[in-house]
Amino acid sequence: MTRFRPASALALLGVLAVAPAASPRAAAAPVVLPDSTTFESFTLANGLRVVTRHVPGGDRVAIAVAYRFGSSHDPEGAEGLHALLAELAFFGPAGEAAARTRAEMASQRPAGWDVWVGPHSTMLIEIATLPQLPGVLRQVAQRMRGVSPTAATLAAAQAEVRADLARRWSSAGDALYLHARAAAEGRSEASIAREASGAGIAGRTLKELAPLLRERFVPANAVLSLAGNLSSLPLRDVLEREFGVLPAGVALPARPAARLDTATRVVTLRGLAAPAAVVGVIAPALDDSLHPVFYAAALLFGTHAGRQWGKPASAIGTRFRYILTEDAGLVRVFPPLAADDPDGARMMEEYLLTVRQGTQSDYADGTAESLWRGVDWVLGGPVPPERIGRTRSDGAALAAIATGQAFRETTGGEAFWSAYRERFKRAAMTDFRPAIYRLAQPERLVRVIARPAP
Repeated sequence: MTRFRPASALALLGVLAVAPAASPRAAAAPVVLPDSTTFESFTLANGLRVVTRHVPGGDRVAIAVAYRFGSSHDPEGAEGLHALLAELAFFGPAGEAAARTRAEMASQRPAGWDVWVGPHSTMLIEIATLPQLPGVLRQVAQRMRGVSPTAATLAAAQAEVRADLARRWSSAGDALYLHARAAAEGRSEASIAREASGAGIAGRTLKELAPLLRERFVPANAVLSLAGNLSSLPLRDVLEREFGVLPAGVALPARPAARLDTATRVVTLRGLAAPAAVVGVIAPALDDSLHPVFYAAALLFGTHAGRQWGKPASAIGTRFRYILTEDAGLVRVFPPLAADDPDGARMMEEYLLTVRQGTQSDYADGTAESLWRGVDWVLGGPVPPERIGRTRSDGAALAAIATGQAFRETTGGEAFWSAYRERFKRAAMTDFRPAIYRLAQPERLVRVIARPAP
């Protein structure tokens, strides 16, 4: 089965509602970038926004449909509901498109696929080879028109989602990552337990779910994003014919991001051989003019912390994680935690010391430019020369571009992100150092201590 996680490949999924959603925009003239790729955006007859990135010479296309809702829309007591809806929307039968299973995707979409639900977004991703492209686009459109799940597809979806939730909340690194946001949001232990166990989706019926599928998975709530070699067919005509005729539906009301507050929690996790910890840092708003400098400072600190602390335990996997498209609201740092430091007091001292050191380190000349080169293409700029060749035939890389486009379209559009990129680019190293101090402000810190389960 060729399921990938764009977050692990190039880290481009997740929170699509941090900045205000953009109002409908007219078509923009195609923009040819220095890497020879072409970006274009336009609106179909029914209002569906489309963003594309033509990558000449490639042999596949990533198709991502981003919907403006996610797990934060789950009602109390129904944790996991939108993960279940997404599974049905992706695998359920629709028109000529037959029901499918995860096991079948290895042969149907060998280049890759994924279903991902974040706090504020849902992403359905399929990678098509060029011969597959017309048929895959038709199937994606048919499923957007509406799926008709059966009792069998519902049972399969519940089993898969329940297993996914259990894996995420039982894997030490993922569980710490999730617990950091749960603590910042003030979620109860009961709510977390319902999500982790799948109890929130147990007993859901087709009668209950079918109206939600018809209401939510519609063009008014969506962005269609394509990245890859788009020269093999008259794309605008095909998209109008397949997608432009779909009923627009009604957009869900905008839902503000959950308020995040400082918090401290102690949790018990299976699979841990030794205690572990995560420090969350509440970030400024994405549309704050200072956010680009904060973002650069956080990335710089992550590199510094990794050098200071060395590799983490394999169960944790990383020392630092801050991915705008995954969760722009909360930086995660994973400092070392000694077994004889049960409340994490010494760990926090070490963390704060490392932050201070990060503001004083002598960074090599060109560090700011290196940061820029690593981030620019993720934010819509040209793909670096050393990456572009691989991108043409790399499904995960194309999916990262497609999901990144969808993220930007739902958080202000390319005009907002063009200005953001310029602020990041203009930032000098002297701007980064004071911004690192925000990683130590007590009113921004969330701490979760994890102890091994007995």
